[in-house]
Amino acid sequence: MPCGGKGVGNRVALVMGTETEYAVCPVYGQAPAASAGVLEALMNGVRRQNVVAPAEATADFFLSSGGRCYVDTGSHVEYATPECASPLDLVRWEKAGEIILGAAADSVAAGDPNLQLLIVKNNVVPGLSTGVTWGCHENYMLECQPTELTRQLMVSHLATRTIYSGAGRLSCAAQPAGYELSQRAGFITTEAGSDTTGGERAIFNTRNEPLAGGDRYRAHLICGDSLRSHLGIFLKIGTTALLFAVATRRPDLIARHKVVLKHPVAALRTVSSDLAGSCTLQLASGGVRLARTIQENYLRAAEKFVEAYPNPPAWMAQVLECWRMVLDRHRHGPEALDTCLDSYIKHSLLTQILEADEFSWPELAAWAPLAEDLARELQHAPELALPEGGSQACRELEILLPPASFARVQAHMRIHNLPWAKLSRALSLYRDLVATDIAYHAVGKGNLFDELDRAGLLEHRLLSDQELQHAVTHPPSDTRAAIRGELIRRTEGRCYVYWSCVKTDGLQIDLPDPTQSSHPELWRQEREGQTVLPALG
Repeated sequence: MPCGGKGVGNRVALVMGTETEYAVCPVYGQAPAASAGVLEALMNGVRRQNVVAPAEATADFFLSSGGRCYVDTGSHVEYATPECASPLDLVRWEKAGEIILGAAADSVAAGDPNLQLLIVKNNVVPGLSTGVTWGCHENYMLECQPTELTRQLMVSHLATRTIYSGAGRLSCAAQPAGYELSQRAGFITTEAGSDTTGGERAIFNTRNEPLAGGDRYRAHLICGDSLRSHLGIFLKIGTTALLFAVATRRPDLIARHKVVLKHPVAALRTVSSDLAGSCTLQLASGGVRLARTIQENYLRAAEKFVEAYPNPPAWMAQVLECWRMVLDRHRHGPEALDTCLDSYIKHSLLTQILEADEFSWPELAAWAPLAEDLARELQHAPELALPEGGSQACRELEILLPPASFARVQAHMRIHNLPWAKLSRALSLYRDLVATDIAYHAVGKGNLFDELDRAGLLEHRLLSDQELQHAVTHPPSDTRAAIRGELIRRTEGRCYVYWSCVKTDGLQIDLPDPTQSSHPELWRQEREGQTVLPALG
């Protein structure tokens, strides 16, 4: 039976949010700084720039925007958006997180000019296969626990939405392309499971920590990429939120299209490595289909659902419109999307660098494993400049590397028929590509993405700078974040906060309903012009 068993006639309350982990690269002059001290400095920078309130019994804190900032597993700074009632609001408050952390890094540099913090919104170390990843987790409030059918239907969507929701990455695994659409795909190993940080990351995460009262269920997805593009974030969240509504209320609308994949994890990786979108995926029912075709099946199911939905929220129609547009453009190849979606924008930038140095992507794919290997071996001399001559470069490496490592380099050069005379250029080019990749995902002053945006070279925007800046200090008005943010503002941070409650003066205000946007006592004060927060209960 569909969730709730009442069909589309019963309105579905949808609340969504993201938790984004940021990489922090600290440098004192030219020497790496101590990680713990730098993270503390960055968190202090956030506190100086914002009105914040502590989360009880932790070093975390909530902001007046209703969101949360903290240092998570793996020493990554994490920003969680407030609860949002639409994908457009989610874009607004996720992008506000970029502004908050960028401003905090500037604050740290103002206090210590020698300390520059590079804050990067990505999911892997570019150009280096370290086996380490950090995430952008998605949260969707559902009315009840998903059924096995709901899970199956959502898994196929999550495996194929990569064609518009990937961040893009240099990749030795994507042969002969040398580039993947997704940064997280290679770290996903199973279809469903509860692990979030270990070696069993799933397409569909089954952990349920509702952070709300009643029978609500919080779907917590960990398979997605961290994005810069407004349109990319909007589609990643919007299509998934809409399809959760369809899959839990009218799964038959999707199931009739027979979209369940036979091997979802393999399909996810195939889609990620298929820049042209030409690879077919095996279906559980037999036959094969393109990722785009599967997404078109989901789109048709969502259109039918919205047609029958009583007074659908405006964002549903907006998602359908953008979804149609992107799938139509996808038919015309990557170039049709290289101004609006991250993976294609970045691929275009890197292609320009390659072509300027007279290299091709297949050629780079042959050099990339060697470049990564040498980067690890010579990590203390990353800017090493080898002689241009082939024999001189060979002798120089033989001196620098242990015998076993040099033998490995020789074997790679021989197997792939790579000329020693191009080694120096190839390594220099690869460093340039990695630097461009990092610059694209960096936040704060002078980052590449925002420079391209200001130059008018991108067409991804859904919100103005003014709207994003407003979200830095103000919460959404239509979820419980409105109450949380207002209490933080009124008390000037003198309260303890958690997602489902706020404590002040030893008393507790419970917020079990994520859709609740007002509190009777709070708004009574507003009417009476009170400025001091009395005991609330």
